[in-house]
Amino acid sequence: MLTTLNFYTMSNDPTILSDVLTPQIRSRVTLDSADALLSMPEVSREQWSRAVRAKTDALREMARQKLNDHPQMKPEDAFKELEQAVEELERSPYADEMRGIFFYCKISLLFAMRQYLNQTADSKADYAGEIQKRWVGLNKNEINRQNSLPKEKRNLFLLTYYNNMYTRMLINALEEIDEDGSQGLVASLCEELAPILDDSGFPELQEYAKTLQGIRRRVCCVGKEFEFECVLTNGEKINVKDLRGKIVLVNFWATWCGPCLHEFPNMKTQYEKFRDKGYEMIALSVDADIEVVTEFQEQNDYPWLVGSLVQSKDAGLVDYHAYYGIQSVPATFLLDRDGKVLFRMVGSDDERLNRELEKVFAAQE
Repeated sequence: MLTTLNFYTMSNDPTILSDVLTPQIRSRVTLDSADALLSMPEVSREQWSRAVRAKTDALREMARQKLNDHPQMKPEDAFKELEQAVEELERSPYADEMRGIFFYCKISLLFAMRQYLNQTADSKADYAGEIQKRWVGLNKNEINRQNSLPKEKRNLFLLTYYNNMYTRMLINALEEIDEDGSQGLVASLCEELAPILDDSGFPELQEYAKTLQGIRRRVCCVGKEFEFECVLTNGEKINVKDLRGKIVLVNFWATWCGPCLHEFPNMKTQYEKFRDKGYEMIALSVDADIEVVTEFQEQNDYPWLVGSLVQSKDAGLVDYHAYYGIQSVPATFLLDRDGKVLFRMVGSDDERLNRELEKVFAAQE
């Protein structure tokens, strides 16, 4: 231990002990060395910081290795030692300067839990609830901590960054599990997290709260009247209310989106199949350059109505891409003849779209 500790205290990178040691042994030796240093009565701020980094890195690596070796293991069990260590370290006098490390440790567990949710969890709805509880709690605690600091010391970078990244990834995972929204997984997350962010007093988080409110609006839209209007590439304005009496497909897409372009040939087949039965489609491009959209349409000559988000916003219309919290394209909404949503879909799925179209038109024959 003395040899290891001497090496640790002299090394610029205490996690690199030997190229010949296995990752498991290296992590354990690093952990023991860091604990030995942290237990000393007099430790400088720099030594403490280096030891904390080494300890949390080692515990995180050990947790990941446990999950690799035992795929059925719940991440919260694998990360328990790291969680306990962070709780203890957060009570240290030097803890404030390591908040980023502690936050990253907590988010590492949440990332592992999200992966477990997709791959292994049996009761996915219950496990999604556990992830939601932890993520909402982490947001609450960090917002309260930031509000307790003087304004000049506040830094919402990590919380803003991970809300934009982790919340987005979590919502995508929940939508895969709860495709039709019947379990309310996404809606529940948005309903609980959005008010917390909105009440935070921080503009960055309040802006993301609007995105969550839009996402909730989107996932809860089935059976409700769909609000939508846009400016077409020919300059005309159209509202879905103008198409009452028709089955209408509204599709958000972009020229740079591979799945969008991949689904267009099938959409063309379906459009030509049902057009004479009262079927219309509006494809709203979210491209920033209208000329790219115009050129694309000239080259492909798709028969449906093509709208432009840029032109629509320039005309002062509502940004429905944001209004429905659309995080990725393609996003598709099928409306009945009264303008109510029959089904919604994120991503490209030709079979599902064809099945829904066949069903709605067969019911009216």
